[in-house]
Amino acid sequence: MSPGSTKEEYDAFYSEKEFFHYPAKVDTAFFRSIFDKYGIRQGETLLDVGCGDGVRTARMQALGVQATGLDYSMTGLRKAKNYGLQHWVKGDANRMPFAKSVFDAVISLGCSLLNTDSVQGITDAIQEMLRVVRPGRWVFAVTTTNYSRQSDSVWYNLGRAQLEEAARRTDSANTAIHYTAPGIASKFPGLLFHPLINFIFKYIPGYTRTVVIACQAHTRPGYDHLNHVRSQR
Repeated sequence: MSPGSTKEEYDAFYSEKEFFHYPAKVDTAFFRSIFDKYGIRQGETLLDVGCGDGVRTARMQALGVQATGLDYSMTGLRKAKNYGLQHWVKGDANRMPFAKSVFDAVISLGCSLLNTDSVQGITDAIQEMLRVVRPGRWVFAVTTTNYSRQSDSVWYNLGRAQLEEAARRTDSANTAIHYTAPGIASKFPGLLFHPLINFIFKYIPGYTRTVVIACQAHTRPGYDHLNHVRSQR
């Protein structure tokens, strides 16, 4: 069963099976590379949107950040607690139960909001993440794809043009797209975001790649990312 769009479907999904997770060594190196590149330091607050069972959130927590997991499913969040996640909140990622500008970083690792063929849907998800991150700080929308623009049993594989258009529509101070694979960080420290790695995973067919869309929040006082985007429609 793939994740659905209702609380009941999510609860059933988490009750029926365990998610695939990268080995802890791979995840730890992957997250550390992101943290180092974008200046996320120990003690800072991080929100994981669509944290699911919380395994990867807990791994980020182990790197010294104050991690909070947000998910629609209470069944998933109970598993997160069992995995040692200290802070978690039940809520809808489309309208998160947080005030503006409260986190130092926001990340979404394969959240179902990115599991869609809707370019605007992805942009809207990123905008909501930008709403709750502090001015000048970064949000990260992370997904995997083979570019086929087809669904397998669980996941919709976005095309490169769709990903780039979603990033282009995002209202942010700066935007970067990284094409890579988490295992690179553990095998070759420092090369996760290397231009050659980016080129290989961006253009060469046949790979299932990880795509990291990084967006920086505006620093203008009182700027409202979400309302700005709504006003442009």
